[in-house]
Amino acid sequence: MNVDVQTSDCEKLEILEHQAVHALRIHQVWRATVRALTAADGRTPPAHVSERACEIDMWLRLGLHPAFRGLPLYEQTLQAHAAFHRALAALYADRSASSREVAMSATILK
Repeated sequence: MNVDVQTSDCEKLEILEHQAVHALRIHQVWRATVRALTAADGRTPPAHVSERACEIDMWLRLGLHPAFRGLPLYEQTLQAHAAFHRALAALYADRSASSREVAMSATILK
């Protein structure tokens, strides 16, 4: 969505809210994908799988006009987005490992 100078502050806020909700929905889909991959083999998928499975990452890499890709803010955004995904993927792996350890302990104690 493009915001021009004629857009009121209220309209800009609505646009930002819509974009935030959309980003959250995209990341919920990504999170479900990473959880499924983690559950399948018991480990976190490689970082490139986890972040590249996200529509926002695809848009940053492929959908954004090439003129913007040379800007410092673009690189910062790309790096911050990738760091976010790696951190959450690691968190899911830790949770998955903890769950397996608890399950194994319960089996041993039986």
